[in-house]
Amino acid sequence: MTWVRGSAGGPILGMGNTLAGVLILLFSIWAVRTARQKQFQQHQRWALRLFLVCNVTWFFRVGMFLWILLTGGAGVDFETFTGPFVTFWAYGQFIIPLLLAELYFQGLKNIKPSTQYVISGVLLGVTLLMLIGILVVTVGAWIPRVVG
Repeated sequence: MTWVRGSAGGPILGMGNTLAGVLILLFSIWAVRTARQKQFQQHQRWALRLFLVCNVTWFFRVGMFLWILLTGGAGVDFETFTGPFVTFWAYGQFIIPLLLAELYFQGLKNIKPSTQYVISGVLLGVTLLMLIGILVVTVGAWIPRVVG
């Protein structure tokens, strides 16, 4: 639909969303394949990656509203929904969550407490940023549309 009807954000955002769709298909295949091979630890990782890429539109919206709160919308042209931040976030919406998942996986493997504390701190910080983004998008977009 993005390529036939067009969408906000132009071709850059369209390419990011298309790539996310391709990743959904690939991660689905790998999650099923590893489960069938009874490689359950690998299956769990692919399933988590799949969950993350299935939620890219949510990450996009929450991240965009957080960015607007923090910067006033720097790098976003609200008329065309393009700009440097939109270009970055077209891919960041799935790259950043996937990188954070890899960081989490590294924390599980690392037995060094200091490394685990650093990774836990990073994940806690990102979780707090997500909480702020969720609150902003809820108050700024979702509640007004529901209430009317």
